[in-house]
Amino acid sequence: MFTLVIGGAASGKSEYAEELILASPLRPRIYIATMEPFGAEGQARIARHRELRRGKGFQTVERYTGIAGLKLPAGGAVLLECLGNLAANELYSPAGAGTAEGAASAVADGVDALLAQAKVVRRCINELRDDLFRYEGITVEDASDEAAGGDLENLGAEQPQEAYYDTTSFQQGKITLCINQGTVEADTNVGGITGLIATEYDFDPEDDITLTGAESFRIEQSVKAVVRESRNLGTITGKKDYVGGVVGKADFGAVVSCESYGAVESTGGSFVGGIAGSSDYCVRSCYAMGPVSGETYVGGIAGRGCDIFYSYAYPEIDCSGERAGSVAGWLREEGILWGNYYVRGNVPGVDSVGYESGAAPLPYEEFCRLEGVPEAFSEFTVSLQADGWELASFRCAYGDAIDGSLIPQVPEKEGYYGTWPDFDWDFVTGNQVLEARYERWVTSLASEEKDAEGRPLVLVQGEFLPESRLKLEQGPEGGTRLSVWLDGREPDSVYESGLLVRALCEDAEHTTVELWTGNGYQAVESSTVGSYVEFSMEGEGTFRLAPVEEDNGKLVAIACAGGCAAVAALLILLIGKARKRRGKPGRKGMEQQEKSVRKRKKRQEKPAGKRMRQTGEEAVGEEGDDKGNI
Repeated sequence: MFTLVIGGAASGKSEYAEELILASPLRPRIYIATMEPFGAEGQARIARHRELRRGKGFQTVERYTGIAGLKLPAGGAVLLECLGNLAANELYSPAGAGTAEGAASAVADGVDALLAQAKVVRRCINELRDDLFRYEGITVEDASDEAAGGDLENLGAEQPQEAYYDTTSFQQGKITLCINQGTVEADTNVGGITGLIATEYDFDPEDDITLTGAESFRIEQSVKAVVRESRNLGTITGKKDYVGGVVGKADFGAVVSCESYGAVESTGGSFVGGIAGSSDYCVRSCYAMGPVSGETYVGGIAGRGCDIFYSYAYPEIDCSGERAGSVAGWLREEGILWGNYYVRGNVPGVDSVGYESGAAPLPYEEFCRLEGVPEAFSEFTVSLQADGWELASFRCAYGDAIDGSLIPQVPEKEGYYGTWPDFDWDFVTGNQVLEARYERWVTSLASEEKDAEGRPLVLVQGEFLPESRLKLEQGPEGGTRLSVWLDGREPDSVYESGLLVRALCEDAEHTTVELWTGNGYQAVESSTVGSYVEFSMEGEGTFRLAPVEEDNGKLVAIACAGGCAAVAALLILLIGKARKRRGKPGRKGMEQQEKSVRKRKKRQEKPAGKRMRQTGEEAVGEEGDDKGNI
């Protein structure tokens, strides 16, 4: 097994390579140092690397040229540090090859010699040897590799002859034994293991060949590749076409014995598959489970496929357009299915049609009893996350319930409320990653009751859910109770918060607010905002409006809009939980309250003058100044 470690100067390549060696169970651990100690700077770098290796069990071998002559213990793990220094030494050192051709040959021969002696080599290298990736041709009956194609019209039919592919003649590269556990996000050609299996003639894949003038040419190529025994556990997301759990787009090459258990999604494109977004050759002996979503050509194994054999799918298909299936969204005209199964209950096999022996549905329990189906199809993980951080994780079997008391609350975020997505907590059917959803609070509500001019009788300011509605009810002793209701709320679920309330009143300047305390009403501070009287409340309760009493004990006649006598506290009810929080009145409301108090004190310190005016037989008292002006 090889590993290539590349990166910029002083980027941590050596430390990373050492970690890979330490993770290997092979012994002994051999460190081949190729840097000659030139100058103080070179000596310092060597000392630093020795310090990094201290206590890690490495046996250091200093060899500047001619590494092909090294004799190493068999079966060990070798770290060659590094090919850049080795090539420079072979080219410029008096003991080296002396020429570019000789240096390249010496380095290549040295690497081959190391490979013959060690099972694991962690090194820097720029070429993969073809002979490491050759394997024997196989038949349809051998479940270890790809099988031949057929006719779409004969989907699910038995094949009259055994088909055979001689892969040794064209196999040039292989990806094997890879695992992805991270999130992969890109525009197009997105895969958990590889994005694209294709030939690229230019750095710009959208402009592979450019012609100028009256030229013509003929190009022939034969290139094949394979991805084998690799697994994706991460979420794969693309913005456009060709998104797959293992490979985004395979213009050629086989995908064999691979698995994918993460969500696969294209937010604005098509050709999305649990294993391959699009495959023009073969998918064989693969397993896929999880959500798969896109616009068109969406499949549990392949969004668009050619040959699909002995593969198993338990997907959740979400296709906004046409061409969707639990095995494949669509197959090419020459394509064929054989020996594929999926869990019944989702979109049928290929383009919403099932095929006996080709893409057959099974009940979940029977599906899991099939020979070779991985245990991952029977053991699920439900992960609850907020802003990318996992808050809780539950391991479940099919049909298990998650205890509601163990479900964490969504973390608070200023100006937003959070909820978990809709999910059947009582019957788990697969892996799920539930990301908390945040939406802005509704900051004000108006009562449905209005005056003749269409103005709401009561307004409240706070933090409310979009489904909230303001409800007015009659309270004790002529008061009005105010609450906020949600459809489907629990009767005992209460959400309390500081509230800013405004009640419509024709003479707000001469109105006071009283809150119900349980033993009676008690006056609270208020202010005037246009035709409304404004005040703050803590939690639920009842309030009423009353006329202001003057110094001489007489009452100023007031008329409250619509005959309103009181308004109640705000009761916020949240669906599903009892959850409380406290708040303070808004700054603007507090400033207005303080201003109103100062005005009332000033008015009381300087009583207004009085004069009487006779109107017919009725005497009417009016406020005026010392001169009798109104």
